[in-house]
Amino acid sequence: HLVFSTLHTNDAASTILRLIDMKLSPSIIAPAVNLMLSQRLVRKVCAQCSFKKETTAEELKKFKAVFADMPIRVPVPPFDERAQIPRVKGCKLCNNTGYKGRMGVFELLQIDDEAEKVIVAKPTQAQLAEMAKRGGMVSMKQDGFLKVLSGITTIEEIESIVG
Repeated sequence: HLVFSTLHTNDAASTILRLIDMKLSPSIIAPAVNLMLSQRLVRKVCAQCSFKKETTAEELKKFKAVFADMPIRVPVPPFDERAQIPRVKGCKLCNNTGYKGRMGVFELLQIDDEAEKVIVAKPTQAQLAEMAKRGGMVSMKQDGFLKVLSGITTIEEIESIVG
């Protein structure tokens, strides 16, 4: 049977802790859960008034920090000080916000054999985060920054929603 359920957590890895808090046994959780998806909605830049501008030195540092531990399997578009990223201005179409519409940023944590062993041992948040990173999970922040490089949203929006 395939069952979808929702829980309110900060990220995909925290789902395990929430289930344990709900008095589910870790030995039951580990084999029963296949994957966890966490999502947040971010605003998309307005197609009418947004424009692109080169990255600042500070923004370049943020990109480097976010992508430092990006899984090798995920292609990161090239970025440097000449990379053009979206900026917002505001117009009548977007009610002078610079944004129109929303889209999701996601992270997906797949439970494999290593993850099952970690879950059964009643892990801490830090252990779950490390397990997710070793398993090759792309975080919501990383997904968001990829969407910035794709011209869909802004760094400011990602940081305000994802942190």
